[in-house]
Amino acid sequence: MPKVVEFAKNNEVAFTTVPAPADGHIHVRSQKSTVRKSDFNIDELKDMFIKQIPGFERTLEMAGKFLDVYEIHVKEAIVVLGPMQTGTVTF
Repeated sequence: MPKVVEFAKNNEVAFTTVPAPADGHIHVRSQKSTVRKSDFNIDELKDMFIKQIPGFERTLEMAGKFLDVYEIHVKEAIVVLGPMQTGTVTF
C-alpha cells in the first residue's frame, strides 16, 4: 500500500514499456504522465483482464475484493522503433 499513499502525495509518473523479443528495440516511454484511482472497479473490468491474462480469474476469486484500479494518463510519449527511429506523440 505505500505506493498508493505516494500517488496521493505526487501523482506524476514516468514509465518505459519492455520491448518484445520479436520487435527488438520497439518501446514507448514517458516522463509526462499522471496516475489516479479509476472510476472503474475491478468487477467492471474483470472480463478484459481474464481475456488478456491466463488464470487471472483465480486471482480475482482470491484477492479481487482487495484490488483497486488505477489509470495512467499520458500527456506525451516517445515511441522508439529503432536506434535512430524515434518520435514524440502528444495527447
